[in-house]
Amino acid sequence: VYIRQQDTIENGEIAAVLIDEEATLKRVLYKKGLMILEAANPKIDTKVFTPEEVEKLPVKIIGKVLYARRDFD
Repeated sequence: VYIRQQDTIENGEIAAVLIDEEATLKRVLYKKGLMILEAANPKIDTKVFTPEEVEKLPVKIIGKVLYARRDFD
């Protein structure tokens, strides 16, 4: 995965996101003041955070995903 380090992301872009102490790659959506993290895998639940939860946990954008290649074998 190639990631450009930045702390903001446009609506609908895929980002590396730090949730508390766990990093993940998710599509980031902003709707009605909420931050929604959507996985590409439909088996993974979508996570929804209020502005208060974003501050408290915290939920932070690490950077924008520029390129990803999946090859684990």
